[in-house]
Amino acid sequence: MDDKKNITTYLKDDERIIKTINFTTDIISLKQVGVGSFLYAEKIFETGKKVIIDDTLPRKKIETILKKLEAGQPLSDDERQHVLTAQEFYRSHEQMFLTRAEETACTARELEFIAKTLVVPKGSPVLDVGCGLGRLTHPLLKMGYNMYGIDVSSHLILRARVDNPSYKDRFLIASLFNQPFRRKHFSAIIMMWHVICEVSHNVDTAFAEAASLLKSGGILILDVPDASSDDTKIKYQGPPGQENYAVFLAKIPPMTLLKRSLESSGFKIIHIEHFLWGIHKFVIVCKKK
Repeated sequence: MDDKKNITTYLKDDERIIKTINFTTDIISLKQVGVGSFLYAEKIFETGKKVIIDDTLPRKKIETILKKLEAGQPLSDDERQHVLTAQEFYRSHEQMFLTRAEETACTARELEFIAKTLVVPKGSPVLDVGCGLGRLTHPLLKMGYNMYGIDVSSHLILRARVDNPSYKDRFLIASLFNQPFRRKHFSAIIMMWHVICEVSHNVDTAFAEAASLLKSGGILILDVPDASSDDTKIKYQGPPGQENYAVFLAKIPPMTLLKRSLESSGFKIIHIEHFLWGIHKFVIVCKKK
């Protein structure tokens, strides 16, 4: 049997969704709206959708909600209960992400590796994609690097700003696909704690965007879990009978895909190393040609 058919997202039930009480919306393009089950929210949001409407609603009610979203009109309380935004989804699962990071990351060793590898001119800007609470961004700032951190989670970024008030302007709500920086602005980009898995549905575009942000000769450092490791499978998927995180395993892109995509995006792979940092993982260091 195909295991992927049995993959379930970590959104188990609607009770785990944190709803925004006062919901009003700007005009939303219908291309950004998906109609489907909240149980598969992660996969739907990964396709670029910003809003999901519950597909169990009658078609007429779905059409009414679509019209209101397109016109920028507020939804009724009843309609609101059947609409999920990407921001709500990721905020609802921040604690899960943080717990998973604690179990599968090794910050001290990552910082040591980055500091040894990241040889850039003093003051050159460096971007931390998927920075979360600033786990790497903040200590690298204190080490003298000119860091900027971006994350799609507004709540994590706001917490990062509160936790690091001296550097609050260095944390931005943005994604690799939608960020405010000019082209060829950065000397280096880091994408650690498996950020690449969050864009595994479109690695070509992700690496192309990274390349566009880097100066010629700029460095890209990323890591990816070793999907063949039993340790990775257990920590990501859970013990037998409790495979709550099987979706993570499905998102790990194969190394052959990563190599091909990096090279086609204008990167030269300098070296690939295998480490046991929380879990078994590969760290890829590249340079923009």
